[in-house]
Amino acid sequence: NVVGTPTVLYGTGGGTGEFNTLNEYAGDMSFSKLNQWAKKVLVVPECSSFNVDLDKGSDSDNSNDVDVCTELEKTRLKEWMALSMEEMQQMIQNVQMEEKNAQVDFDTKMKDLQALYDEMNQYHVLKKASIKDELKFLYSILHKTNNNGNDNDDDDRQRDSNDEL
Repeated sequence: NVVGTPTVLYGTGGGTGEFNTLNEYAGDMSFSKLNQWAKKVLVVPECSSFNVDLDKGSDSDNSNDVDVCTELEKTRLKEWMALSMEEMQQMIQNVQMEEKNAQVDFDTKMKDLQALYDEMNQYHVLKKASIKDELKFLYSILHKTNNNGNDNDDDDRQRDSNDEL
C-alpha cells in the first residue's frame, strides 16, 4: 500500500546555500495533472545570469518569442554582473541583513499579535464565565418562580401527611 506521495521539488537546485532555490510542487499529484504542469512550468527557463538574453520560444515549439528576463531583470543582472567580487559580497550581505531584519520585524509583530490574542482570549473566557454565572442565577429564579405554586402544594401535602400521623 502506498501511504503518501513523494515531495516534488523544482527550481535551480544545482547549487548550495543561497544558490539552492527549490520550490515544492503543491498541485494535484495525478499523472495527467503533474505532466501538464511539468510541460508548462519546467520547460520554461528562469531568468538568471546564465540566460539573460535567452528567448523562451527559442528552444521549444512555442511561437512565443518572449524573453526569459524582463527588461528590468536584464538591466539589474547586467549591472550586478559588472560589480567586483567585493561589491557583490557587500551587496549580498546587505540583502541578507534586509532579509534578517524583515524576519525580526515579523517575529516582533507576531509576538505583539500573540499578546493581543492572549489578552482578548482571557477577556472572552472571563466574560463568558460571568455570563454563565448570571444565567445560572436567572434560570434558578425563573425555575423557582415557575415552581413556586407547585412548591407550596408540595409543602401543604407534606404537612397534611404529617398531620395524619
